[in-house]
Amino acid sequence: LPRFYRFVLKYITPTILLVIMGAWFWQDAVPKFLLANVSAADKPYIIGTWIVMLALFLLLLVLIKIAWRKNNHSAKTRRRQ
Repeated sequence: LPRFYRFVLKYITPTILLVIMGAWFWQDAVPKFLLANVSAADKPYIIGTWIVMLALFLLLLVLIKIAWRKNNHSAKTRRRQ
């Protein structure tokens, strides 16, 4: 990749994404997390969805850890290269 694109991918893109996420968090995240405008009938489904997404994320982390160990990518090996 040309140097300019490396710079953009390394610094500019993450900065823009953090600004977007920060703006969303500042404006809308807290009411979403507290389920402010959600009816009582919908709350169990939303909480269940959060639990399933968290479980899938944790499963993904475990599978990555297993694959990492299986391919001998330990921290010591990575530092030597």
